[in-house]
Amino acid sequence: MAAPLLMWYWCLFTFSFIILYFLYFYVPMPGKLKDALVYGKARSRTKQNILERLTNVPKWWFKYFYLMSVICNGFVLYTMVAAYFMNQRPPQWFVDLLTTISVHPLTIPRVSQTSILIALCLMVLQGMRRLMECQFVSKYSNATMNILHFFLGMTFYPFLGPTILSEGPHILQKGPFKSVIDVGNYIEWYHALGVIIFLWGSVHQNRACVIFANLRRTDADIKGQIGRASCRERV
Repeated sequence: MAAPLLMWYWCLFTFSFIILYFLYFYVPMPGKLKDALVYGKARSRTKQNILERLTNVPKWWFKYFYLMSVICNGFVLYTMVAAYFMNQRPPQWFVDLLTTISVHPLTIPRVSQTSILIALCLMVLQGMRRLMECQFVSKYSNATMNILHFFLGMTFYPFLGPTILSEGPHILQKGPFKSVIDVGNYIEWYHALGVIIFLWGSVHQNRACVIFANLRRTDADIKGQIGRASCRERV
Protein backbone atom coordinates (compact mmCIF):
# COMPACT_ATOMS: atom_id res chain seq x y z
CA MET A 1 0.00 0.00 0.00
CA ALA A 2 1.33 3.45 -0.90
CA ALA A 3 2.46 5.73 1.89
CA PRO A 4 -0.26 8.26 2.81
CA LEU A 5 0.08 11.96 2.07
CA LEU A 6 0.42 12.82 5.76
CA MET A 7 3.44 10.55 6.11
CA TRP A 8 5.12 12.09 3.07
CA TYR A 9 4.40 15.58 4.32
CA TRP A 10 5.90 15.05 7.79
CA CYS A 11 8.93 13.26 6.35
CA LEU A 12 9.50 16.13 3.90
CA PHE A 13 8.95 18.72 6.61
CA THR A 14 11.40 17.04 9.03
CA PHE A 15 14.15 16.32 6.51
CA SER A 16 13.86 19.82 5.04
CA PHE A 17 14.81 21.35 8.39
CA ILE A 18 17.64 18.87 8.93
CA ILE A 19 19.08 19.51 5.48
CA LEU A 20 18.72 23.29 5.81
CA TYR A 21 20.50 23.16 9.18
CA PHE A 22 23.53 21.36 7.75
CA LEU A 23 23.59 23.56 4.65
CA TYR A 24 23.58 26.73 6.74
CA PHE A 25 26.22 25.74 9.28
CA TYR A 26 28.51 23.33 7.42
CA VAL A 27 28.37 24.10 3.70
CA PRO A 28 30.19 27.21 2.38
CA MET A 29 27.83 29.27 0.23
CA PRO A 30 27.26 32.90 -0.77
CA GLY A 31 25.64 35.14 1.84
CA LYS A 32 22.62 35.77 -0.37
CA LEU A 33 21.94 32.05 -0.58
CA LYS A 34 22.29 31.68 3.18
CA ASP A 35 19.75 34.45 3.64
CA ALA A 36 17.19 32.26 1.88
CA LEU A 37 17.59 29.64 4.63
CA VAL A 38 16.93 31.90 7.62
CA TYR A 39 14.68 34.78 8.58
CA GLY A 40 14.61 37.89 10.75
CA LYS A 41 17.84 39.32 12.12
CA ALA A 42 19.77 36.18 11.17
CA ARG A 43 19.73 37.50 7.61
CA SER A 44 22.40 39.88 6.33
CA ARG A 45 21.74 43.61 6.23
CA THR A 46 22.87 44.02 2.61
CA LYS A 47 20.59 45.64 0.09
CA GLN A 48 18.09 43.24 -1.43
CA ASN A 49 18.02 42.64 -5.17
CA ILE A 50 14.84 42.36 -7.22
CA LEU A 51 14.59 38.57 -6.83
CA GLU A 52 14.90 38.82 -3.04
CA ARG A 53 12.25 41.51 -2.85
CA LEU A 54 9.90 39.29 -4.85
CA THR A 55 10.53 36.18 -2.73
CA ASN A 56 10.60 37.81 0.70
CA VAL A 57 7.63 38.60 2.92
CA PRO A 58 7.49 40.61 6.17
CA LYS A 59 8.30 38.68 9.32
CA TRP A 60 5.10 39.94 10.95
CA TRP A 61 3.25 37.60 8.59
CA PHE A 62 3.99 35.03 11.30
CA LYS A 63 0.57 35.88 12.70
CA TYR A 64 -1.05 34.23 9.67
CA PHE A 65 0.40 30.90 10.81
CA TYR A 66 -1.58 31.12 14.02
CA LEU A 67 -4.67 32.48 12.31
CA MET A 68 -4.56 29.39 10.10
CA SER A 69 -4.13 27.24 13.22
CA VAL A 70 -7.17 28.74 14.93
CA ILE A 71 -9.33 28.32 11.83
CA CYS A 72 -8.28 24.79 10.85
CA ASN A 73 -7.80 23.24 14.28
CA GLY A 74 -10.83 25.12 15.60
CA PHE A 75 -12.91 23.48 12.88
CA VAL A 76 -11.52 20.04 13.73
CA LEU A 77 -12.16 20.61 17.45
CA TYR A 78 -15.73 21.78 16.80
CA THR A 79 -16.35 18.78 14.55
CA MET A 80 -15.17 16.29 17.16
CA VAL A 81 -16.96 18.02 20.07
CA ALA A 82 -20.16 17.87 18.01
CA ALA A 83 -19.52 14.19 17.27
CA TYR A 84 -18.59 13.19 20.83
CA PHE A 85 -21.15 15.16 22.78
CA MET A 86 -23.99 16.05 20.39
CA ASN A 87 -24.13 12.89 18.27
CA GLN A 88 -23.58 14.91 15.10
CA ARG A 89 -21.97 13.09 12.21
CA PRO A 90 -18.78 14.76 10.87
CA PRO A 91 -19.12 16.12 7.32
CA GLN A 92 -18.68 13.37 4.75
CA TRP A 93 -16.09 15.40 2.83
CA PHE A 94 -13.98 15.61 5.98
CA VAL A 95 -14.26 11.86 6.58
CA ASP A 96 -13.27 11.19 2.97
CA LEU A 97 -10.35 13.64 3.22
CA LEU A 98 -9.02 12.00 6.38
CA THR A 99 -9.20 8.49 4.92
CA THR A 100 -7.55 9.69 1.70
CA ILE A 101 -4.51 11.45 3.18
CA SER A 102 -3.86 8.94 5.98
CA VAL A 103 -4.27 5.26 6.87
CA HIS A 104 -7.26 6.09 9.04
CA PRO A 105 -8.91 4.15 10.53
CA LEU A 106 -6.15 2.10 12.14
CA THR A 107 -6.86 -1.51 13.06
CA ILE A 108 -5.57 -0.76 16.55
CA PRO A 109 -5.84 2.97 17.45
CA ARG A 110 -2.72 4.45 18.99
CA VAL A 111 -4.47 7.17 21.00
CA SER A 112 -7.82 7.47 22.77
CA GLN A 113 -10.63 9.90 22.06
CA THR A 114 -9.77 11.61 25.34
CA SER A 115 -6.22 12.24 24.12
CA ILE A 116 -7.55 13.56 20.82
CA LEU A 117 -9.91 15.96 22.56
CA ILE A 118 -7.22 17.29 24.92
CA ALA A 119 -4.65 17.68 22.13
CA LEU A 120 -7.08 19.60 19.92
CA CYS A 121 -8.08 21.90 22.79
CA LEU A 122 -4.44 22.68 23.58
CA MET A 123 -3.62 23.35 19.92
CA VAL A 124 -6.49 25.79 19.58
CA LEU A 125 -5.50 27.53 22.82
CA GLN A 126 -1.89 27.78 21.67
CA GLY A 127 -2.93 29.17 18.31
CA MET A 128 -5.20 31.79 19.93
CA ARG A 129 -2.52 32.84 22.42
CA ARG A 130 0.18 33.20 19.77
CA LEU A 131 -2.19 35.08 17.47
CA MET A 132 -2.97 37.56 20.26
CA GLU A 133 0.74 37.93 21.05
CA CYS A 134 1.62 38.56 17.42
CA GLN A 135 -1.17 41.09 17.07
CA PHE A 136 -0.99 42.98 20.37
CA VAL A 137 2.33 42.20 22.12
CA SER A 138 5.12 41.67 19.60
CA LYS A 139 6.80 44.71 18.08
CA TYR A 140 8.23 43.85 14.70
CA SER A 141 11.07 45.47 12.81
CA ASN A 142 11.31 45.51 9.03
CA ALA A 143 12.84 42.01 9.09
CA THR A 144 11.77 39.54 6.40
CA MET A 145 11.56 35.83 5.71
CA ASN A 146 11.68 33.80 2.53
CA ILE A 147 8.38 32.83 0.93
CA LEU A 148 9.31 29.15 1.43
CA HIS A 149 9.32 29.65 5.21
CA PHE A 150 5.91 31.23 4.93
CA PHE A 151 4.63 28.32 2.84
CA LEU A 152 5.92 25.74 5.33
CA GLY A 153 4.30 27.61 8.22
CA MET A 154 0.97 27.89 6.41
CA THR A 155 0.88 24.13 5.75
CA PHE A 156 2.15 23.04 9.17
CA TYR A 157 -0.89 23.82 11.30
CA PRO A 158 -3.62 22.57 8.91
CA PHE A 159 -1.96 19.15 8.90
CA LEU A 160 -1.80 18.86 12.71
CA GLY A 161 -5.50 18.20 13.34
CA PRO A 162 -5.89 15.44 10.73
CA THR A 163 -2.63 13.86 11.91
CA ILE A 164 -3.96 13.57 15.46
CA LEU A 165 -7.31 12.21 14.29
CA SER A 166 -5.61 9.64 12.07
CA GLU A 167 -3.99 8.03 15.13
CA GLY A 168 -7.26 7.51 17.01
CA PRO A 169 -10.45 5.46 16.69
CA HIS A 170 -12.61 5.83 13.61
CA ILE A 171 -13.83 9.40 13.27
CA LEU A 172 -17.41 8.12 13.05
CA GLN A 173 -17.13 6.14 16.29
CA LYS A 174 -19.21 7.64 19.08
CA GLY A 175 -17.30 8.95 22.06
CA PRO A 176 -17.58 7.30 25.49
CA PHE A 177 -18.47 10.58 27.18
CA LYS A 178 -21.97 11.16 28.51
CA SER A 179 -21.28 14.87 29.02
CA VAL A 180 -18.39 17.36 29.08
CA ILE A 181 -17.99 16.79 32.82
CA ASP A 182 -17.74 13.04 32.19
CA VAL A 183 -14.44 13.61 30.33
CA GLY A 184 -12.77 13.85 33.74
CA ASN A 185 -13.47 10.16 34.34
CA TYR A 186 -11.28 9.24 31.36
CA ILE A 187 -8.29 11.46 32.13
CA GLU A 188 -5.08 9.56 32.87
CA TRP A 189 -2.00 10.77 34.72
CA TYR A 190 -0.12 11.44 31.49
CA HIS A 191 -2.94 13.69 30.29
CA ALA A 192 -2.60 15.80 33.43
CA LEU A 193 1.20 15.86 33.12
CA GLY A 194 1.00 16.91 29.48
CA VAL A 195 -1.41 19.76 30.27
CA ILE A 196 0.82 20.98 33.12
CA ILE A 197 3.90 20.99 30.87
CA PHE A 198 1.92 22.79 28.16
CA LEU A 199 0.74 25.48 30.58
CA TRP A 200 4.24 25.90 32.03
CA GLY A 201 5.73 26.28 28.56
CA SER A 202 2.98 28.70 27.50
CA VAL A 203 3.61 30.97 30.47
CA HIS A 204 7.34 31.15 29.79
CA GLN A 205 6.85 31.66 26.05
CA ASN A 206 4.48 34.52 26.79
CA ARG A 207 6.99 36.07 29.21
CA ALA A 208 9.71 35.78 26.57
CA CYS A 209 7.45 37.47 24.02
CA VAL A 210 6.76 40.35 26.42
CA ILE A 211 10.47 40.71 27.25
CA PHE A 212 11.47 40.99 23.58
CA ALA A 213 8.62 43.39 22.87
CA ASN A 214 9.68 45.64 25.77
CA LEU A 215 13.29 45.65 24.53
CA ARG A 216 12.11 46.93 21.17
CA ARG A 217 10.14 49.72 22.81
CA THR A 218 13.25 51.26 24.36
CA ASP A 219 15.13 54.09 22.68
CA ALA A 220 18.20 51.95 22.34
CA ASP A 221 16.20 49.22 20.61
CA ILE A 222 17.58 45.71 21.14
CA LYS A 223 21.17 46.16 19.98
CA GLY A 224 23.50 44.71 22.56
CA GLN A 225 20.68 43.94 24.98
CA ILE A 226 19.83 40.51 26.34
CA GLY A 227 16.49 39.80 27.95
CA ARG A 228 16.43 38.65 31.56
CA ALA A 229 14.11 36.34 33.52
CA SER A 230 11.92 33.49 32.17
CA CYS A 231 14.76 30.89 32.34
CA ARG A 232 17.23 33.03 30.32
CA GLU A 233 19.83 32.84 33.09
CA ARG A 234 19.93 29.07 32.52
CA VAL A 235 20.56 29.32 28.78
